[in-house]
Amino acid sequence: MKRLVSLFLFLFFIMPITLFAQEMNKRFSFKNFSRQSLKGVPTKGLNNTIIYGSCFYQEGSPNSDIFPAGMTGVIFKGCNLDNVIVPLGNTIIDSCHRQIDVQNDWDDWILDDITLQPMEPMNKAERIKAGLSIDPKDIPNTKWTEEQRRAFEDLINSISD
Repeated sequence: MKRLVSLFLFLFFIMPITLFAQEMNKRFSFKNFSRQSLKGVPTKGLNNTIIYGSCFYQEGSPNSDIFPAGMTGVIFKGCNLDNVIVPLGNTIIDSCHRQIDVQNDWDDWILDDITLQPMEPMNKAERIKAGLSIDPKDIPNTKWTEEQRRAFEDLINSISD
């Protein structure tokens, strides 16, 4: 019973106080920081704030280290953090945070966070519907030609319509 009371107190009193004590970071909320590095940003105006709805996606660069050293207490809510390393001591809530890269079939694949090996295509449902493989072992060893890419896109688009 004590644990239940402790959990109730934490969830309904301590957690909201902690979240509301932090302020929305107006400088970094609702902005597009795609393909940008924030390494040179001072942590003074960044630490212990909440960043809402911003895009930090780093296309073609999995595990990008874009945040300044010493950044802590930042809550990312509703952000796109794909291909970004979020340092320990920061929190991700309702945000996308995957490692993604284009493979030899010209398709974006979600990568394993550790090995960075392809795990599944981003357009998995469309590929299944088209009867195409979603197995990473079927990714071609060499980059498809432009004609092969167009034919693949036409097939996927015809299924999606």
